[in-house]
Amino acid sequence: MHDVDFQRLIDEQKPEKISQGLNQAYKLEVNGEDVFYKRALTDDTIWKNRQLPLVKNKRLDQWLSIPQWVENRVRDRIMQLDPLRAHRLMIRDPHALLQKELKTVKLWMEHNILCPELLYEGDADVAYEWIEGRNFKEVLSDSGRKLELGNLLDTYMRIRYLALENQNRDFFHSDVHIENWMYGDKTRRAYPIDPASHLHKSMNRLDIDARLNLELLFSFFRADASLDVTHEYVKIAVDRFSQETRERMRELSNTPLVVKGYYLGLNKARELFERGPLFPHATNKDQRRIVYSIIDNALRG
Repeated sequence: MHDVDFQRLIDEQKPEKISQGLNQAYKLEVNGEDVFYKRALTDDTIWKNRQLPLVKNKRLDQWLSIPQWVENRVRDRIMQLDPLRAHRLMIRDPHALLQKELKTVKLWMEHNILCPELLYEGDADVAYEWIEGRNFKEVLSDSGRKLELGNLLDTYMRIRYLALENQNRDFFHSDVHIENWMYGDKTRRAYPIDPASHLHKSMNRLDIDARLNLELLFSFFRADASLDVTHEYVKIAVDRFSQETRERMRELSNTPLVVKGYYLGLNKARELFERGPLFPHATNKDQRRIVYSIIDNALRG
């Protein structure tokens, strides 16, 4: 695909953007095949597109915005405070994120981890095979998706094993929440996607592993399923972890910030930007206690 002019295809096909932020992604038709094409934004484009609304002034009918550098500093502080995401580095360079993603995807492919096939790699863009399907937030929003979840967990446990066995943190899915997993309609398999987040090099792999495991468990509550169904999903996942891993996870999840629902309190932060709640089951203190107790009880066994 190195002779493909992707910009020309974008101009001709005029596809809808799939994602925004530090990259632009599109579904493109290339030589009769659908591909997922992603490119990093330039610094100028980031500046124009990443002004985040803070407060709407009704009188002036316009948004007051915060610049990118302020957002970065706020995010850095939040990451340091959040015990379940402290393993991540707040890297905002789109090229660095893309290179990290490629490093992990290549390791997965070398070790036969099922993931979208890498078709093209440029200086600031990539193309993968198109997976016709749904992300796991949509999948787990339907009741009784234990088989599909088991498929995700099979792949996730293999990734964990490779990272720990090879003592290489680049194997980890560094942004492991359920929206970064696809389920193929035809293949009926789970595919990890978008492992672009950078992990702290000073943090030991067992702590990173425990935090990623908890991040995955908490992300189950993003799905629009009942609490009973989500409880089942959590128990199915926890059963895959060793007792030692569960104890390490429980030690992290018992920090005061997590018990008080800080992590799930991100719902409130999203309201500032007129976004829907990240966790539909945790919009008040009582619900946050229920979500925490579900995970804590599952880890206790």
